[in-house]
This record gives sequence, structure tokens and C-alpha cells, in this order.
Amino acid sequence: MIIGENDKISVQGATFNLAAFACAAGNVAAQAVDLSPYQGQTVRVYLDGNFQIRINPREDMFWQLAEMSIPAPQSRQIQQGTIEVEKTESATILRGETDFDAVPGLGDKEIISVGHYWQNLRKGIEWQAEATGVRWIGERSPQAGEEYPVEVKEISVEPHMVSEAVLLDLETIIIQTFENPS
Repeated sequence: MIIGENDKISVQGATFNLAAFACAAGNVAAQAVDLSPYQGQTVRVYLDGNFQIRINPREDMFWQLAEMSIPAPQSRQIQQGTIEVEKTESATILRGETDFDAVPGLGDKEIISVGHYWQNLRKGIEWQAEATGVRWIGERSPQAGEEYPVEVKEISVEPHMVSEAVLLDLETIIIQTFENPS
């Protein structure tokens, strides 16, 4: 929102526009400047001695045209399809008296390893996965009453989110303008 009595200043998106006008010191050409690089700052727009727009100068200027506080850059999350995510978790199972040990909460998860890494228990030789647990098929297995880890894998489909920059819109901020030089 532009506040002030300067009809030569307008904005469109992130662009600050100055229409051409004549003053006692000479003619000022129409100009435009993109204020996107100044997000998160207080911006002062000036005309220099050559009637060119300058932003936040450090030297003396001919005339101040406007002043505004531009908000910091913003982004938003948008979904771009889905991706498969593999999750693994470990459960500790107590070895039973039979050749089958149930794995609670197995559901659609897949058993990927059984036992401690140093035990080197091999799938298809010492154990095999079943719908609800582990069946021991070889001579090597944990002893009855011994606890051992079981790693299970679950593949889930989750939304794929990406960040998208929100473009600066100067029409949504307050711009204080000052009269043009006469």
C-alpha cells in the first residue's frame, strides 16, 4: 500500500516503478528497480545527482522518494508426488521352547535379520521368516530363554515435499512516499 502524495511511484510484484517527470533541476526518466535482494531490510529509495534510482546509498543523494520495511524472504512447502521410505526397527525376542518364535506387531513388516551381528545367523540356513515370526530351521539358534534382536523393515509411502520461494509482493507492504522535487 502506497502512502503519500506521489503519483509517479507505483509497484508491481517486487518491482518499484518511477514514472518520468520534469523538475527544476531537469528531467527524470522512467525507471524500475527490483527490490527482491533487499528482503528483510528497511529500504530507502533515492534519486542521485544524475536522477538515477539508488537504494540505501551511503553517500549524499539529491532526493528521497520512498521508504519501506520489506519482510524477510518466505517459503512454503508443497507436495510433489509421493516417495517410498524404508524404515527399520529392532525388537528383542525371547527364545521359546519350540522352533518358532512370534514377533509381536509384525503385520506387513518384513524380517531382515535375526540375532546379534557376531552370531552371523543366516536366513534360509539357520532361520526363515514367516508371516508372524521366526522359524528356526538349522542347528544353530539362540538357546531357550535367551533374548535376541530381530530387525524388521517397513516400506511406507509418504508425501514428497519441496520448498518453494514465495515471491515478494510490494503491494502488501506499507510504502511511505515523499513528494517529487519541484
